[in-house]
Amino acid sequence: MPSIQSIIRFYALILRLYPRRFRAQFAEEMREVFANVASEAAGRDVMSLARACLRELRDLPASLLREHWYALRTKGVAMNEISQPGSWQDAALAGLPHLLVAALALLPLGTVQNGSTVYPVFLFILPFFIVAALALAWRRGWPRWSASWYVYVGIVVILLPQRALFAVPLIIAGWLYGITRQDQIKGLLIATPLMLLFWSPVLEFVEPTIHNSIQLGMILLAGATAMAIVRLNNVRIGLWLALNASLLTGLLAAYARTYWHNLPPEYSEPPTLAAWAGLFAPQLVVGSALVIGPLLFWGLREIGKRSGRAGMLGYRLALGGLALNLFGNIGYYWQISTNIGPGTLWFNSVVYLGLFLCLAGALWLGVAARRSKVPLDLASLALLVLIPSALPLMWMLLVPIWSGFRILPAGLSVALYDLGDIYKYEVYAVGLAWLLLGGWLVTRLSAMPPRPAA
Repeated sequence: MPSIQSIIRFYALILRLYPRRFRAQFAEEMREVFANVASEAAGRDVMSLARACLRELRDLPASLLREHWYALRTKGVAMNEISQPGSWQDAALAGLPHLLVAALALLPLGTVQNGSTVYPVFLFILPFFIVAALALAWRRGWPRWSASWYVYVGIVVILLPQRALFAVPLIIAGWLYGITRQDQIKGLLIATPLMLLFWSPVLEFVEPTIHNSIQLGMILLAGATAMAIVRLNNVRIGLWLALNASLLTGLLAAYARTYWHNLPPEYSEPPTLAAWAGLFAPQLVVGSALVIGPLLFWGLREIGKRSGRAGMLGYRLALGGLALNLFGNIGYYWQISTNIGPGTLWFNSVVYLGLFLCLAGALWLGVAARRSKVPLDLASLALLVLIPSALPLMWMLLVPIWSGFRILPAGLSVALYDLGDIYKYEVYAVGLAWLLLGGWLVTRLSAMPPRPAA
């Protein structure tokens, strides 16, 4: 039979399954109580000790689920909370996955072919580093730097059946927003490399040397940005750092595709300002939505909380409308590319329903915030209605251009590629205005004073 001390040490190990915050507060006390109970039971007989241990094990699963659920619901730091800068070690661990991918990509490891698809060998090496990093993150209670590794988990696991890919954008959007609601720094760390990787289609058909150099620079820039975000630990600065990283990457990628491509003349556009703008502006706006969108709707949720039931109703309507619109757009392109689904008319109806709900919800939230005297000026309240409502519209207009598909956008009867250059510039200008105003609104929402304690 194991000694009492062995049983108590084993119980102390079990306590490590609880969330870190719970352990810091209660673990020592629970260990002492169990030690007293076990010692007293062992003084009577073996069966008393066994019953005491089984009683603890019986209650353990429900207790673990309850405490982890509570930790998830209460986890996160408000954007307006004053906090200390992150350590250099955390900053280095946030940038490490991007630097590691860049280093592995430079090594002459070769490729592996599966049917018609060719995979770089480093994709099969990367999971070992990911597992080690996630194990360290688990040991440390999932600190913020761990979010930088999540993106590469998704890339490695992306070998899904083709039909399952329909759900991937919806899953990514929901996951990204869920992470951002809990911790805005983590949301930025996930969204930033995704936003930069969105430039990869623009680099198609660029001369290989230039293509590889920009791709490598993109990954290194993602690493440097992640390090800066964790080190500064400021969401407002981190937002603009991420957007500027995308801006810099886009300028190089669009210029390279316009002037240094290897397409035959009969399949390529002349290298003009219009061609460059068509590659740069849609991608910049669509990619930036990955960063601005989750933070924006996090801000709407905070406004909803301050505005009572009416405010939360408006927030939920706007969020549900955005999800419906995104589903309709994805379903529309899926229907066209695979001819699988209920039809484009059905998906177009979903697109318009989502757009209407998003506009109605944002308007309802703005009215509720005004009545509840939320500390926002009229300009911010006006943008509170317009910016979330314009997000699905920007998506509808610009995604076909970004993807390179010469098809009508979902829910619209005019395609952007059919417009004259001057009208395209106007649409691009509206998209860039949405980007700047959306970023400004997120900054403004994050600067609001904390809610008074109930």
